[in-house]
Amino acid sequence: MIDASLNPWRPISSVLVGVAALVATVVTLALFKSGIWRICFWCDLTTAELSSLSVIASCAVATGVGWACTAIVRRRTPVGFWESIDWRPTWRGILTGSAIGVFCCLLTMLISTRRNDLSLHVAVIDRPLLLVVLSVVLLEPLTEEIYFRGILFCGLKSKLNPYLSAGIVTAIFAFLHPQHRGIVLPIALTLGVFRIVGRSTSSCFALHLAYNLSMLLWGFR
Repeated sequence: MIDASLNPWRPISSVLVGVAALVATVVTLALFKSGIWRICFWCDLTTAELSSLSVIASCAVATGVGWACTAIVRRRTPVGFWESIDWRPTWRGILTGSAIGVFCCLLTMLISTRRNDLSLHVAVIDRPLLLVVLSVVLLEPLTEEIYFRGILFCGLKSKLNPYLSAGIVTAIFAFLHPQHRGIVLPIALTLGVFRIVGRSTSSCFALHLAYNLSMLLWGFR
């Protein structure tokens, strides 16, 4: 555990990093739907390929902007970045998180409505497998866990208790996923609880990755 006074993350700084990354994401997606979108059509890319590429590009741009903001926030602290967000990778945490992720997917399959089932199937069935794995299984869980269960949670926890911090993070996470909220909310709650219990952001990443991979396989069935 690092000294709380040395951790650079506070509510305002963590929120500002998120806002900057969100703006970068929105701008990138807007560009793909305008000029860049038409240029890519000229290159004979399908709509499904463009959709996956837009997700990859938005993750990359958001990461770059977020990293620049993070460098500004952390410029006077001796604490390393991964240490500041409680990354703490352990085999036990990674394996436990992965197992919980698969279990959550199986539970979702049992209680899923026809609407959620169809929307998930349509979202992935026409996309190239490699691009979907890169975007949905790797980049999205990594960037989202670094920010939500890492930067934002640590920032809120510096002023609030862990339970309230996890609740706020969960609510924001679910709100920003309106297209699949029925599926996202349960896993968001699970991630929030696991972040408190496991005290590790990398374990949450393992859970998120395993869940998305399992859901992807379900969607491609």
